[in-house]
Amino acid sequence: MLKNRVPVGTAFAVSVSILALTACSSSEVKVDAAQPYFEGLEAAYVQEVLDNPVSRQKINEEPEDTRASMAQGIVRNFIVCRGVWDDYSKWITTGVRPDLVALPEPKNPEEPSATQWKTDYAYLESQYASGEPDQVRDWLTQPGSCGAWIPVSPDKPDVTISDAVRAGS
Repeated sequence: MLKNRVPVGTAFAVSVSILALTACSSSEVKVDAAQPYFEGLEAAYVQEVLDNPVSRQKINEEPEDTRASMAQGIVRNFIVCRGVWDDYSKWITTGVRPDLVALPEPKNPEEPSATQWKTDYAYLESQYASGEPDQVRDWLTQPGSCGAWIPVSPDKPDVTISDAVRAGS
């Protein structure tokens, strides 16, 4: 009967190893604005993303091999989402469809976010081409959208783009 038991020392060593691996996998990534994957992106947006607790959490939860891609993708997300919000506001005020904000292109695109952004941007182009501002509104307000968590502006970090769209401001 005793042959199936794991010695206490071995069980403890395995437990400590698992705990150490868990602690390492959830450790905060050291990302700063000087990283090459931010080159070509607006510095103010890069810093805002790095200072934003929700962005930071999303970056830190990403596996190490795709954290740079996540960080770069979030900066692009902030830029495009804010541009679309601005476009939408003008569109519903003037009735004139604006041109879609340009997709920001980093000098060193990271995968998988670079490919995902090409797909997302093509979808956005189709929403604009529909001529229906409600299509863009839906893109900004749907659950999981950029508007659901990105602040409307750096000086209003507690008001999301989705909140502003729904409030009609």
